[in-house]
This record gives sequence, C-alpha cells and structure tokens, in this order.
Amino acid sequence: MLATSMALLIQNLSSVNAAYSIPFKEYDFIELAEGAEWSSGTPTEGETIEFGGPDTDDRGFAMYKDNVVLNDGKTYSKILETHPRWEPHGWIMGAYSNIYIPGGGATLYGKVGFIQGGTAGKVKIEIRLGDSIVLTTFDLEYADGVRSFEVDVPNTARGNTYTLKLIVDAGESSGQDWVAWAELYMTVRYEMIVSLEPDSLDINRGESGAITVHVTGDYPEEVGLSASDLPSGVTASFNPPSGTPPFDSTLTLTASETADVGVSNVKVRASHAVKVGGLWLTYISDYKTLALGVTGATAAPPVTTTTTPTPSVTVSTVTSTVTSTATETITETAGASTITETITETTTVRETTTVRGPVVTRTVTETVREREIRTETKTETVTSTVTPTVTQAGGPRCLIATAAFGSDLAPQVQVLRGFRDGFVMKTFAGRNFMNVFNAFYYSWSPYVARAEHENEVLRSMIRASIYPLLSILEFSRSLAEPLSATSELAVLLAGLVASSLIGLIYFAPPFIIVALILKRRAGKISATPIYPAISLLFGLILFALAEVTALPTLMMISSSIIVLSCIALAVTAPTKILKALLK
Repeated sequence: MLATSMALLIQNLSSVNAAYSIPFKEYDFIELAEGAEWSSGTPTEGETIEFGGPDTDDRGFAMYKDNVVLNDGKTYSKILETHPRWEPHGWIMGAYSNIYIPGGGATLYGKVGFIQGGTAGKVKIEIRLGDSIVLTTFDLEYADGVRSFEVDVPNTARGNTYTLKLIVDAGESSGQDWVAWAELYMTVRYEMIVSLEPDSLDINRGESGAITVHVTGDYPEEVGLSASDLPSGVTASFNPPSGTPPFDSTLTLTASETADVGVSNVKVRASHAVKVGGLWLTYISDYKTLALGVTGATAAPPVTTTTTPTPSVTVSTVTSTVTSTATETITETAGASTITETITETTTVRETTTVRGPVVTRTVTETVREREIRTETKTETVTSTVTPTVTQAGGPRCLIATAAFGSDLAPQVQVLRGFRDGFVMKTFAGRNFMNVFNAFYYSWSPYVARAEHENEVLRSMIRASIYPLLSILEFSRSLAEPLSATSELAVLLAGLVASSLIGLIYFAPPFIIVALILKRRAGKISATPIYPAISLLFGLILFALAEVTALPTLMMISSSIIVLSCIALAVTAPTKILKALLK
C-alpha cells in the first residue's frame, strides 16, 4: 500500500524552473512618504497638497510625528499621519511612483491605527497598484486598536512597474480621523534562472570543451558561478566568473590524460551569499545539471627489464599476442533524464622475450580501452501558479526572532521567513503543517516576545539560541535541494532532517542530563526509541495517503506525527546509546 501511494505521489509532483531570492525590504513607504505626490479632496473634486502639514490644515495633511502614543497604548518613535480632508467623504491619497514588482513576487506589510484620544476615528483604507490592482481595502475604527496586515501582490503584477496609491477615506465624518501608520513597507523577491546551452557535452581525455551558461532574471546584485560534482581529473573555468543578471558566461571543461571515463552529472550554479555574524546567508541560488561524458584511450607504456647474466651466444625471440573486443550497452533512467551508454572495449596483450648474448629483454604491451558514449536527455517543464493570500494581525510574523534581533527585517529573521515562505509554504504538505504549527506557536509566542522586550538578558539568550536553528534550516534545505524537482519529497526530507537536528541539539542535552540525574537516584535510565520509530513509520504512511488523496486534515495529522516522532527519536536514541555505554 505504501509503495503504491508513493508511486502515485511521484507521478503528480511538479518541477520548479526558477529560483527566488529571500525577501528584501525594497520599499519603506513611511520613509518614502516625503517624496510621494499627495492630494486630497471630496468625491467631486481634488487638489494637490504639500507633504508636512501642518496638522491644522482642513484640506487634510500627511506628515511625520515623533514619539506618539497610538490606540494600543504603545509609544512609537516615528509615525506617518494621514488625515483626510475635513469634510464628509473627504479623502487623502499618497502616490508612490516607480514601484517595480520583481519576478519572484512581493508582499506588502502594514501596521496602522489612530493617535490616542481620537475615539471618534472611523475611516476606510485602500491600497492599490495603479488603478486596477487592489492590494487591500478595509474599514478601520478607533476601537479596533492598531491593526497589522500582510498582503501578497498578485502574480499578474510580476515584472511590471506601478504607482502605489495609499488612500484614506473619511466616510460619513472626518472627526478625529487621526490615522497613524507605524509600518508600511513592501518586501520583494527577485528571480534568477540558470540555463545551459547545450545541456550535455562530450570531451576526450587531454582535451577541452565549452558550453554557454545563461543567467537571466531581475536579481539586482552580482552572482558568482561555480561547478560541482566534477569527475576526477576534470577542471572547470568560467569567463566571466560572475555578473549581474542577465548575463552569459562561457564554461570551459578540461579533462586530463588520466581523467575518469564515463558520464557525470555536473551541477552548474549561480549564487549570491553574504556572511552575517559568522553565518553564511544565501540570498539566491539556482543550478542546472550538465550531462558530461569523458571518452578516450589509454595505453600503458612498454616495460623493459634488462639483466646481465653470464656471457652467452644464444639468440632467441618468442612473441605471443592475445586480442579481445567486448561491447556493452547500459541504459539508466533518473528522474526526467534517460542516459544510454555504449561501451566498446578492446584489450590487446602482447609479450615479446628476446635473449641475445648476455642481454635478456622482455617487453609487455597491454590493455587499450576505447569508449563511445551517447547521452539522451529529456526535460519536462511544469508551470507553478501561486495564489495570493491575505493574512491579518501578525499571524505570519516570526515574533520571537523579531524581538530577539530587533527588527522584522533583520537578516536572521529573513532566513526564517525565506525558509517558510520560499520553501515550506510552496508545498501542500508544508502549508498544512504550518497551519498546525501556527496554531501552537502563536498561542504563546506573543508572551515570550513581550518578555524579550522587557529583559535584555533573555533577549540575548534567545538570540544566541536561534543561530543553531538558522544553520539547521539552511543545511536541511541544501540537503533537499537535489529533490527540488519533486517539491513534496524535498520538503519531506527537509522536515525529517530539520526535526531530527532540532531534537538532537535543543532537546537531547537537557533530556540526557535529567536521565543521568535519575540514574544516580534510581540506578537506571529509561529511554526507548522503538516507539518513536514506529510512530514515524505510521506518520510516513499517512503522509503518502494524504498526498494521494489531497486531504488537508490528514496531511496536518501526518506531518505533525512525523515532526514529533523525529524529535522524540533524536532525543531517545542518544540516551539509549548513553545507557549502553554506562553499563
């Protein structure tokens, strides 16, 4: 049953043809407000107004204010106030020009409320790209408190430039419409695609061959090129070795006289990584596989042995030759690629012994191998469509990490968000697991985040504890990268690895300490990994069934069982080993 389910699962998996960067905070609309075009008016007329107030202008105003208390009781060091015209259905609008939406998409974040005391405040807020794409629209009242929102920009906007329009409408009354923006910014994800021309190459020993590497997309930073999984004796060089997309580079592969003969899958990669606090943070990475065939012939040099025995006048020569030829055809299928390898091998062994006077000469020539290799590669392209979603009130925020590093846009927080949004949430299994995880995480994380704000020591401890998690997520994602064409299996592998390492690093040490204390008191350690192992197997069976049936509830149950079982297994297995060592 499990084998059948997994087979059906693999048949329905899709491939990903482009890589996307981690989110960048590209547009801070509060900081950009001073350069935007502001206007105000009524349903029948409007006019341009200057940014900066004053806040007594009855035409409406947009201006910065410092150290302001909002209707959540908190003090904000800088806010943007946007008050509509002081008339029924008066409005104010800020127009931000040249907002580019990259190929990887964009997300708008906002946090808006009223200045404390404006209890009569009631407005309608709308944010759109141009005149046709409405990102969000909602009613806001003073009693609602400060409201957070997150909106994914529709896929249809990708690759285009717009004017973002921020509109505040007073409704029936403009009294105390002291609308205050604590946050309003857009993160973007740039796109990069690596392609090879051609995607297969045959070279002989002692020779070189070249292909063209195309790096396309809108990623704005310089990326470096590299080749990995090269066969022994083969070297690679790029010209140029780096560039800002789009650009082309020539990859030259050189095989030495002793290079390994055969077909290898060489990964040609473009990437951009930066070292942050001792941790390498990969902003973007994409690779394609080159089918490299190395052919050639090798002849062992003659071996001559000379000895000087007692003088003799005997002269004799004996020569024997044995020649054999063998042909073998091997066909392998891996994923979307079919490789056919035809090997023709000719072996000649010739031995000549000559005795002339006091000199004995023995010459042996052996083994000449020739290989002819043909490679056929089939490629399947599948288009993936992402449906934009809107999440309210901080649900997707990494609250604990944000409080620890002081900003929602700190590089470490971006790594966590990139793993979640750019990898986990793009799969059926990942989305359903995150539904369960979010319900658990957000039930207690706000209290921890609040405690971090009030205690610097706690914040430092949590910040230090997050660094291993960042390395775990990066490692598990890189380990699953070869399965990127089968995204559901990739996220399953990453989940198994990440959960096991989390259990090993975070939970196993305190569990072992407690076990040692109990051993000292009770004389024994109780740890049985068999039960977590059985639970993990059960979870994997349910996972396969959930993929085949596409049942979200079943996937939530199975993914949760898998994660908890991996953590438990990573805790109990070392304890079991320790128990055996202490006997």
